[in-house]
Formats: sequence, structure tokens, C-alpha cells
Amino acid sequence: MTYFLGIDVGPAHTVAAVARPGGTIATVDLGDGDAVASVLHLGIDGAVAVGETAEWWALTEPERVARAFAGRVGDVPAVVLAGEPYDAEELTAWLVRWVVDRVAESEGGAATAVAVTHPACWDTDRVDRVAGALADQDLHVTFVSTPVAVLTADEPD
Repeated sequence: MTYFLGIDVGPAHTVAAVARPGGTIATVDLGDGDAVASVLHLGIDGAVAVGETAEWWALTEPERVARAFAGRVGDVPAVVLAGEPYDAEELTAWLVRWVVDRVAESEGGAATAVAVTHPACWDTDRVDRVAGALADQDLHVTFVSTPVAVLTADEPD
């Protein structure tokens, strides 16, 4: 089925919505409800857990859990997970990849196109950093600033 996917990675929560031909738009249940915590756990085996599952891991492996990283794109120092530095854009890309895969699984196939929001204050460098990290995840997306996304959604017919 044809659908377009929009993803908003916030500092606390990540939300996704699917738009179908004909104008139907609906948020997607990502497993923790319509919003999933923007939290990652990097397992010893390299597996990435997201949201509530990552929060549970924080109880026993806090050094392997990252929070509020999307807002740190372009900042130094990097986020440290299990003693290793990771750029915030890389962690953001992992989260977007997880959402894209989760939605594709529930929709029975890949989205026709993916859009990702970013804060209005981001400059081109920050957007380019995330774009590069997403390309490393084999994802090519359209970026939309959050205020533009809101205005677009509220356009009169």
C-alpha cells in the first residue's frame, strides 16, 4: 500500500504519522502508543532498543542508554554510550531508522517517501549532519522545520 511517513524526533518523544492517498492522515502506534520515548539503548551485541524497552535497560545498564540527543546535533562533545563516543546525529539516525522499520513492518512495506522535522533554529550544517547520518542508514528523507510542518498540516482545503 502506498503511504508517506512523517517523523518528529523530539527531545523527549518521537511521533510518526502516515498519510495515504486521498488525504487520510493518522499517527502510528510505535509500540508505546502514539509517541515513543526518544531514548536508545545500545546492547552489547550492537542491537538498538528504543522507547520503553530502552528505559527498562536504563535500570541495569545506564551507561548504554542515551536520552535527549536529537537536540545536541552538531554539539561537542559526543554522546558516550558504553564508553564509546557517538555523534548525536548518528543516534538520531538510529532512532529514525527504527521508526521507519517499525512502520514498514506494520504497513506491509516501505513508505513512498519519508519526511523528518527539525527545529526551526537549526542551520544548514545541522540538517546536513542528520542527512548524512540517515544516508549511512540507507535513508533519504525530506526535512521540514517543525513550524512549517505545523502550518502545512493546518492549511485550509
